Amino acid sequence: MLLVHDDHKPTPDTRPKSIFDNFPEVATYNNTLGDDRQYFPDMITYMDKLVGKVVNKLEEQGLIENTLIVVMGDNGTKSTFGHVLPDGTIYP
Repeated sequence: MLLVHDDHKPTPDTRPKSIFDNFPEVATYNNTLGDDRQYFPDMITYMDKLVGKVVNKLEEQGLIENTLIVVMGDNGTKSTFGHVLPDGTIYP
């Protein structure tokens, strides 16, 4: 997974916890409604944690060997946002 839709928001695991607890549901950053990209890494980490919880539960139930886990997304992100790769190219 490379890109995440906005709103980029803190997760329950973002520290300090007060950031998540006090984050306004509708926020404005740099005149862009609900888009604070500093939380992008937290969002990826949190998604990984939640998928891990599903895997762990399947292992506990003895179902992991006969289960296919598919993580899907929708149409990607808006065209004005790109990810800069290590070689400097931008993945739109």
